[in-house]
This record gives sequence, structure tokens and C-alpha cells, in this order.
Amino acid sequence: MAYQYNSPHQAEDAEQEVNLKLLASGETILRRLPAEPVDALAYFSVVAANAARDFFRALGATKKGSAVTVSIDTQLSALSASLGVSPDVDKNLIMERIDELLPTDRREQAAFRFYYYQGYTAKEIAAIPDFGLSVKGVESMIFRITRGVRERFHSGRSPEAKKGIPEPDAFL
Repeated sequence: MAYQYNSPHQAEDAEQEVNLKLLASGETILRRLPAEPVDALAYFSVVAANAARDFFRALGATKKGSAVTVSIDTQLSALSASLGVSPDVDKNLIMERIDELLPTDRREQAAFRFYYYQGYTAKEIAAIPDFGLSVKGVESMIFRITRGVRERFHSGRSPEAKKGIPEPDAFL
């Protein structure tokens, strides 16, 4: 497969990926394993070839938005402008206020911080085993948390601030 995809230098990586796939689906593969040794070898060969093919296809695939990162500075300046607050306001004060509005779930807090504060992509976050999410799952979680933070942020503001008049102690 490595030669088929012009990547002989990644044959070892593909082999590791095949082994991981076989280990991850251990009982499922063993239940389907033919009794005859020749048939079992053919079965493993097909499973390994498919896993290697998936590995090499994934290397060449690009997903929409998977490499997109969002700068916290850009978001904070946009937030400052929408709130009518001077861009000189200390971004740490705004970030502390945002942290107060995050959901109580630690996994959601971590995903939000990785995405906005550390600049991780959804793909990079999804690759962290403890999250147990796909790229789409991470994107959905980030979108939901961001929407919730915005709603809680704006619902806690006075009517004057909602009309565009900045509150003097908004971030103090």
C-alpha cells in the first residue's frame, strides 16, 4: 500500500496504524476470523490492506475548517468593539469574565481554552484521547459553548449597555 500511495517512507507508520486498528477491534475481528489458516491469513491481509489504505487516504485528505484557528486577540477586539469598550481594556480582565461564564464541565472548559486560548484546531483537540470526540464533535462543542458564553455575557448586562452605552464598571 505504501508504494501504491507513493509513500514508502511511511510504511512503518501505516504498519503501526494497522496494528492499532487490529488491537482496537480485537473481539470483533476474532469472531469473524475463518477457521481455516489459509482463509484466516487472507482475512487478515484484507483487513490490514483496508486499514493501510484508510491511513494513506487520511494523510491526503483535508477537512474544511480543520486547520482554522481563531485568535483570542481578534475575538477580544471584536468583543470590545461590540461592547463599546476601548480596545485598551486589559484582555486578561475580559478573559477572566469569560472564564466565569464557561460551563461547569471540566472537559468543555478545557476544549474551549485549548481552542481559543492556546490556538489548537478542532482536529488537534479531537486527537486528544480524553476528549473522546470527533473533529465534528469538537466543533459542535466549541460552537455551543461560545454561543452560551455570549448569551450569558449579554444577558448579564444592563439595558443601557445593551443599547450600546458602555457600563463604567463592566470589567472592573
